Amino acid sequence: MTAGRGRALGRGLARNPFGAERVEPGALAFISDDDGAPIHLGPMLDRARARGGGEIRGRHGTGKSALLYALAQEAERQEHAVTRVRANTGRRAVLAALRRAPPGGLVCIDSGERLCGSWWLLRRLARRRRVTVITTAHRTAGLPLLHDRRPTARTLQEIARALCPQRGLNAEQAARLLEQAGGSVRDALWLLYDEAETRAPRR
Repeated sequence: MTAGRGRALGRGLARNPFGAERVEPGALAFISDDDGAPIHLGPMLDRARARGGGEIRGRHGTGKSALLYALAQEAERQEHAVTRVRANTGRRAVLAALRRAPPGGLVCIDSGERLCGSWWLLRRLARRRRVTVITTAHRTAGLPLLHDRRPTARTLQEIARALCPQRGLNAEQAARLLEQAGGSVRDALWLLYDEAETRAPRR
C-alpha cells in the first residue's frame, strides 16, 4: 500500500493524512512484505523476466497495485522500458500497450482479472513481442505467481505510521481495524480517514 501528497479534504482538515491522494500507488515507497520483511524488488523483477511474466495476486485492497507500481519504478531505475496500462481501459488498450512496448521491455497491467478470457491472446502476443508482463489480479490470469499479497496488522501499522506518525496504531488496534475492514488495508485506511475527519475541529 502507498501514500503521498494530499489536498484539502473533509470538514475541518487542511490535509487529511489518510486522504485519497495519500493512499494512491506510488505516493509512498512500498512498505515491507506481509510479514514485515522487506521485499527485494530487483530479484522479483529478475524472476518475472526469467519466467516470461508474473502475477501479483490478492484480495481487494491488499497492496497489489502498490507493489506493481514499485516494480515499474525499479525497472525504470534499471533503465528498462516500462509501459503501464489499466485493464479497465479495455482489451484494445491493453493490446495496444503490448504492441508498442519494445522487445525486452516490461508491461505492467493493473486489474488483470478484468480481462477474463483475453489472457490467452495477451500471453501469446507478449511472447511474440518478447516483452515481460506483470499483472495484478484477484484470481489467476495464467501467468506464474510472482507474489501473493496477504497483509497483516503489522503492514497496516507501518503504513499508518508513515502517513500520520502522531496517530500511531498499536498491534491490537491495527488488528481490530483490519478485521473491521474485512482484511482490506485500503478500507482500513478509509476508516482512519473517517476517524480523522470526525476528530477535526469544525470551521
